[in-house]
Amino acid sequence: MTRTICIAHGGDLSVPCGGTNRVLAFIGALLEAGFKVILVIPRPKKCLPEEFGSIDVYTVPIDERGIKNQIQRALLISLKAKK
Repeated sequence: MTRTICIAHGGDLSVPCGGTNRVLAFIGALLEAGFKVILVIPRPKKCLPEEFGSIDVYTVPIDERGIKNQIQRALLISLKAKK
């Protein structure tokens, strides 16, 4: 029986940064431990890194605009993750 974990992240994972690296490391560890990973993120501006090829990715059609829409992003992403 495979256990499933859903990760909801509000940042754009197509842009390399510390947040992207941390999420990738966390997902990698979960996959190695035998979990199925589902990722819910805002629609990326670029292509996602190859490391995301082995997981289910669901996107929310909202642009990241920093603090201006942080609450709206969090709400939409959490609602999508809940589904």
